[in-house]
Amino acid sequence: MVGNLLFVILLVLGLLSLYAIIQGGKDSGTPPSIFGFSMMSVLTGSMEPDIKPGDLVVVKAADIESIQENEIITYKNGSTFVTHRVIDKVNLNGQTVLQTQGDANNIKDEGLVIDNQIIGSVQFTVPKGGAIAQFLISPLGLLIAFILVLWLIFSHQVKNFIPKRKLDEGEGS
Repeated sequence: MVGNLLFVILLVLGLLSLYAIIQGGKDSGTPPSIFGFSMMSVLTGSMEPDIKPGDLVVVKAADIESIQENEIITYKNGSTFVTHRVIDKVNLNGQTVLQTQGDANNIKDEGLVIDNQIIGSVQFTVPKGGAIAQFLISPLGLLIAFILVLWLIFSHQVKNFIPKRKLDEGEGS
């Protein structure tokens, strides 16, 4: 039973990962997403103490009009993704733009964020989840995960082959 459940969970995760990889390959300007949600590892301490390096942020796709001041967003700046707080939302020549700043930074970000840069708003963070995810996609992490899954399935199957002793035979005399 445990082996079957584990197999189904791994199958679903594998299919979702495959979908995200294929989707990410189509448009290199945006991170892979599943049902409008993207997951990204935080690399810097610009949002400390709330979001630390190694944390995982889960970002939901959003447009610029739905984003409010004080909301944490992820946007594309050149070839990198930045996760910072919106400190101002202004109308510039008829276009809505956002001013952002990292919580740990003393100055606001250079430049304004426009609609086509926005990936989405941060829904929640998983402490150290990004570091774990980075390890799991490394060759060593994949090997350990594979061995662990095989061990779980194999150990469950071995238990099924070991004869069970009857409780009423010779015990409790």
